[in-house]
Amino acid sequence: MAWDLDRALAEVESEPEGARTILSLSAPFAVGKSSLIKRWARVHYRTWAGDAATSDLPDWQDAAGTRFDFVPIIYVTLMARSKAKDVHGAILSFIGYPSRGSTSEVTLRTTNALRDHRVRLVIVDDAHMLHTSSITGRETLDALKQINTELGELGGTLVLVGANLTDGPALMDPQIRGRLYEHRLAPYTLTTPEDMGQWQQLLAEAEDRLRPYLPDLPQDCLPKELAGQIYKRTQGFVGDVSTLSAGATFHALRDGRSRLEPHDISEVQLSQRAIDGERLLQGTPAKPPAAQPVATSRRKRVS
Repeated sequence: MAWDLDRALAEVESEPEGARTILSLSAPFAVGKSSLIKRWARVHYRTWAGDAATSDLPDWQDAAGTRFDFVPIIYVTLMARSKAKDVHGAILSFIGYPSRGSTSEVTLRTTNALRDHRVRLVIVDDAHMLHTSSITGRETLDALKQINTELGELGGTLVLVGANLTDGPALMDPQIRGRLYEHRLAPYTLTTPEDMGQWQQLLAEAEDRLRPYLPDLPQDCLPKELAGQIYKRTQGFVGDVSTLSAGATFHALRDGRSRLEPHDISEVQLSQRAIDGERLLQGTPAKPPAAQPVATSRRKRVS
């Protein structure tokens, strides 16, 4: 998926300045879309920042001698019922600017900030929070279109990330859809040998990240020995894989071990979605949450 995003970004960056194509990443909840987009963005940040990537505050100087922080990537989260001003305010807050003022003032300040800080990528996560059925939602969508135009004039790209964005109100807008490269992320499956190879590759990468903490972990323990057990527990959802690997590592270290055992995998508490999915794989129907007693109170009448 990262390679597909890289290719799409390269195509967008070859477009002329102006309202450019928008990239989108859609996936079910808990698949790991936010984690993926952050890892992908970090790679590009290191590339664009170069040697300055290790600096706390890389900067640059314009022709007039004014120095600005170099902020090539902005990552913001769309909140429920966000207004147009809130979107601009989130971008400004990310860079460190105040977001107070009228809508026109905040919009102009955002445009100037995108230019002054050489922003090349604006990522808006939780874009599924955008509902165009209300006037506020339509205004917010218009604000995203305006940001895309201003960013495109500066050679930048807008990325929308969210749960089940496909066929949602944001991506079905005709103007958005006319400038859209859509990407869909799904849980890993084990249907074909190619699927199995991709699953093992994911676990091999996870194993490499765990090895500094578990130096005695046998080579290919996760992608071979524990691959089936991990899939039963997570059903291929990357978010649960991350939780499981971190939790299993904690269990091993807590017990004074530097390698994983099968019981480390089985003892980690995962999301209810994962628990339901594991029961389904085992042929056991998912159990609805037990009803909790509702406390009642009696109001004493005062005569």
